Amino acid sequence: MLDGLVVTIAAIGAVVLRGRGLRAEASSGVDPYLAAVPVLVGLAAGLVALRLYPLPIRLLAMAASTLRDLVPSLALRNAARETTSGHLPLVVLLLATAMGVFSSVILSTIEHEQQVTSWRRVGADFRIEAGTSDPVLPPLDPGAIPGVEAWTAAYLVDGRIDGGSVQREPVLFAAVEPGPHERVLADTPGERHLPPPFHATLGAAALPGSIDEPLPAIISETLASRASLRRGEAFMAATPIGDASFRVVGVRAGFPGLPPDRPFVLAPYPALRQAFPTETIRATTLFVRAPAAAGPAIASAIERDGTGIRIESRHDMISTLRDAPLTVAVTAGFAASLGVALCFSALALAAGSALALAARKRQLAVLRTLGLQRRQLVSLIVVEHAPMTVLAILGGVVLGLGIAWLAGPALGLGAIIGPDNAIRSHIDWAQVLLLGVAPVALLAVVVAGGAWLVQRADLARQVRWSEP
Repeated sequence: MLDGLVVTIAAIGAVVLRGRGLRAEASSGVDPYLAAVPVLVGLAAGLVALRLYPLPIRLLAMAASTLRDLVPSLALRNAARETTSGHLPLVVLLLATAMGVFSSVILSTIEHEQQVTSWRRVGADFRIEAGTSDPVLPPLDPGAIPGVEAWTAAYLVDGRIDGGSVQREPVLFAAVEPGPHERVLADTPGERHLPPPFHATLGAAALPGSIDEPLPAIISETLASRASLRRGEAFMAATPIGDASFRVVGVRAGFPGLPPDRPFVLAPYPALRQAFPTETIRATTLFVRAPAAAGPAIASAIERDGTGIRIESRHDMISTLRDAPLTVAVTAGFAASLGVALCFSALALAAGSALALAARKRQLAVLRTLGLQRRQLVSLIVVEHAPMTVLAILGGVVLGLGIAWLAGPALGLGAIIGPDNAIRSHIDWAQVLLLGVAPVALLAVVVAGGAWLVQRADLARQVRWSEP
């Protein structure tokens, strides 16, 4: 009855937490009940596992009894005869694994989303922009700077569009070199593949940018919604170099290097030059791919070639995000939780195995007198504990991922990652695998040690042990 009540309360809390978050609707404080929901969910899962675990073990024992080998049948019958208290290591291992997986997911999410934030805001490892006194950059060649792996020029200006349901709608107009831009972002969290029309050569039948030959463009989701523009529809854009016709070939929520709070139109730089052959379209921004160590060389080259030019480093932004006091405190807390979970899961498995070996010393000694070999002793111990270990680890992984999905949006990670991010959980499967491998490795050590001790024990004394 009590178990059912706990499960019901946890289920209701999970639904409410996912919908509302930790903060109550009518107050600025934290709802204690909702804050306790992750713990309640873990407790409910542990109770359910504790009650259901003997059922499949009994079925496996019945199936094993039909085999000629004694070891599987005896091991599973021993596991099935365990009392509820004997199954407590299952609950401890399940909850410890769940806590570790949850902490791992949060740590991985913070790390990954901070990387995504830096790429979204800066647009490359380094961003070089013209100063306020001159809206365009002087001729620069970042490729000649030591350490620079790739670079591309971009043209970012204010513009307006006429099309769909809007007239003279202000937008950020951007033009990029498709090939070089993709090379700058290749194999990074900011990687974006531009649609084929961006790479295509415009036809010669009509003037590029005219109504008959509109230029390809990607627009932001906010602009598409506000202007009721869909893929394939055309619109007119007014820029400092002139007016041109564009056709929507893609709609994106955002684009690296473009402000997330501004509607934008993104076009291919080469097509823009074809549309305005008499205009000199000088770059306003350079995106540079280079390691952090190249920062001083880039800054020195910029100071030599121009004045009033701004340099923004993605590496510096990452360092700022990671070194913030709140980030340090949160990551340290979750890292400690991950370490504690590893220790608890290993200790729970080791303690449970050691207690089971101590309780079965006489049985193992009797089996030795009947001719049980060392290999069979090891198999007996492994088969008895393997179902519990596998169930606890797999259940803990699922429970930990579920708690991360449930409570993640309510943790307020936007304060650490950035408020403009749509936070998505990220899983580091190497850490999750470690949470499963560490207890299993310790179990192997305990099993080997237990088998060695059983073999060295005095058979006569062990057989007489516990006799009146």
